[in-house]
Amino acid sequence: HPHADDGRRGRGPKPAAPMKVKKLKRTRKSLTYFRTVHGLRPPYTVLADGTFIQACIREKVPIRDDLEKLLGGKTVVGVTEAAVQELRQLGEPFAAAALVARKLQRIAAPNERLPVPDLVERLVQGGNPGKLLVATMDPGLRARLAALPGVPLVRLARSAVVLDPPARSAEGAALHVGASAP
Repeated sequence: HPHADDGRRGRGPKPAAPMKVKKLKRTRKSLTYFRTVHGLRPPYTVLADGTFIQACIREKVPIRDDLEKLLGGKTVVGVTEAAVQELRQLGEPFAAAALVARKLQRIAAPNERLPVPDLVERLVQGGNPGKLLVATMDPGLRARLAALPGVPLVRLARSAVVLDPPARSAEGAALHVGASAP
């Protein structure tokens, strides 16, 4: 038998691949951090932007199902009205993403006229009062949000939804910003 060398002799399914175990441990560790330090609790609210929705469509990833599987709890996926409008304005290549975005729950934003990245940043500033997870593929926005404390970032990596570990600089940056204020 070519498969008899694994020493298991047909006893159930193969164990999880090492990368999947690693990803699971990393996700659990990050979630534990955000729960204990920042009070993140289910049902989780994930604020998705157009780049994330478009990437999920391109990779054929079911957004809510994969987020619930990743986070291990009920998840509400939301979008700002500005993100929906932006996807509509981008035309035909983003029509499917605009359709998906229209069906998602709306997350109220104070100033919908701002560009979407600025709007998302405003929603999570000040310690992320809405306890939002932010799903984006925009590298510039990801860098800006990583510097803010208490903002869990979600992205798509090789057709898998991934929760980034908390940025080490985020907590220190918050302390420095508070200390330098006049």
